[in-house]
Amino acid sequence: MALTKEPRYANPKVSQAENDITQHELLLSDNEGTRGRGYEAIESSLDENTDELNDSAVNSLDVKKATLKQAARMVFSDSCVCFIFVASGLRFFGGFAIASFLPIFFKRKYPDENVLYGTLNAFVVSVGGALSATLGGWVTDKYSQVFDERVKVWIPAVAFVLGFGPFFVVLFADNFYLSMAALFF
Repeated sequence: MALTKEPRYANPKVSQAENDITQHELLLSDNEGTRGRGYEAIESSLDENTDELNDSAVNSLDVKKATLKQAARMVFSDSCVCFIFVASGLRFFGGFAIASFLPIFFKRKYPDENVLYGTLNAFVVSVGGALSATLGGWVTDKYSQVFDERVKVWIPAVAFVLGFGPFFVVLFADNFYLSMAALFF
């Protein structure tokens, strides 16, 4: 009599295809978010059996389809999701307003510096954006380990408030170079 070894994550109540999918998902999650040595082998075996696994898994699952109204109610029932939608809308609105307002503002306030404005603005957007994202992520990671997880929310909020001061300098400085330097911050 041959002994067969059950897979580590096997569940006898579901089909073999669902067990295979679950095993692959759990093996991938065992790597703690990193690509381990077995990742490529698992990925290639998924590619080979994708059609077979998907068809049998979908046919064996009882999937209920929600209407658009039900799905929207489900999504917007979470207050965190609503805040994220509002915040991302405000962020987009602010970025769009600055991107469309500042070129016209600088052209009117400093008419002799149009070409230099374009060059310096590209530098501010690319280098300043990369630095702020990198440093902001580093500071957030550092302090979220020391303090509460809510630090991940407070650091960008504080940076947003601190950005008002330099932006007032951008708008009200009489010197073009001072205005552009303040735009970097």
